[in-house]
Amino acid sequence: MNVLTSPSHYLQPPPASPDDRAFDTIGDAVVKLAARLADADLDFLAIAAAAPRMAVPIITEHGIDGRHFLDDDLRAIFAAILHVGNPTGNPRWSYDFPLVARAALKNTGCWDETETRKFIGPGVEWGPSSLAAFLCAAEFDADDLGLLAVELIDLERQLAALGAGVSA
Repeated sequence: MNVLTSPSHYLQPPPASPDDRAFDTIGDAVVKLAARLADADLDFLAIAAAAPRMAVPIITEHGIDGRHFLDDDLRAIFAAILHVGNPTGNPRWSYDFPLVARAALKNTGCWDETETRKFIGPGVEWGPSSLAAFLCAAEFDADDLGLLAVELIDLERQLAALGAGVSA
């Protein structure tokens, strides 16, 4: 997975191909939207993790919270961003995002100290190499973070609408 594609990528409809004509079924649409949401989730978190203190006001402004992330590992990283961005108690944590993220991933069972893959993606077991790759994946950009926040909410609405269509 490529971490941090341009946020404008999310704001455009998926490219059409011979096999992708207006989604053959609702199930196909759900799968494609979920994949776009997973990419947007990861990119959003990579930008926010680059500067948690600057990211938290934008996160709050857009109403993003833990329920916006589908996977336990991404919710753990989001919690670490909020903790570091809103430090309470020990001010040391405000400077040590990798330690807080590692602890959060460990608490959710998403951490393996022996894992050496640099793969970054939602729903995987993280290790030192993947966390390091994630932390180097993006620079903080307030505009991109805001665009991705809007897109996360829009993709979730689209998924919810399709879900309602499936159960009806």
